[in-house]
Amino acid sequence: KLTDNQRTILSFRPEGPAPARFQIRLHRSFLWAPEEVLRAVSIFVQSRKKSPRAQEALLRIREHFAQNRGGGERKRRIVLRPYGEAYDLEKLRDRIAGLHFPGLNLVPITWGRQGRWRKPTRRRTSTIQLGSYNFEDHLIRIHPLLDDPAVPRYVVESVVYHELLHAAMPPLTEGGRRCIHSPEFRRREQLFPEHRRAERWIAEKLPDFLISKSLRRAR
Repeated sequence: KLTDNQRTILSFRPEGPAPARFQIRLHRSFLWAPEEVLRAVSIFVQSRKKSPRAQEALLRIREHFAQNRGGGERKRRIVLRPYGEAYDLEKLRDRIAGLHFPGLNLVPITWGRQGRWRKPTRRRTSTIQLGSYNFEDHLIRIHPLLDDPAVPRYVVESVVYHELLHAAMPPLTEGGRRCIHSPEFRRREQLFPEHRRAERWIAEKLPDFLISKSLRRAR
């Protein structure tokens, strides 16, 4: 069941004798959550409470909610913050949209909230959601950690391209299941010239970058 409760974003209880069936109450901002966030919900529900696995999943769930809260009957006013210290998201969006998404309606874009800073580890950095597209608000949010001159421009552009692709390709429903990253989505994602280069940087350099940034903040 989807709710507008912003204090309890997720609650659940077993349903029936089958151990894998649960009744779940979930904030409606998860309606269009990416697959990895929904997978985190599944992991959290089925894991032992306060176990490392459950805590990692909960971190991903809270991060998604922090970036996408506000999807209810009474929508809050959205404040856009596209101008960062290192990157202007509107300029990046306009350039990418002009090259790759001609005819796409203008999509508002903003840096997300900084939120509570957690000391990163190599395992935890793999759970960071670098960008999101909110289908209800028609809004792209980019993680503020990327607003840093140490992050290559092509990495930020790749994340923006990915979220613009979500705006251009709404989810498909096949066999009763919602598919956000369809084979066609993945094919088009590969068309971004810097896609593989950006993926390598995220996999190889992002953990060290975040740990270094954590140390700089602690000084």
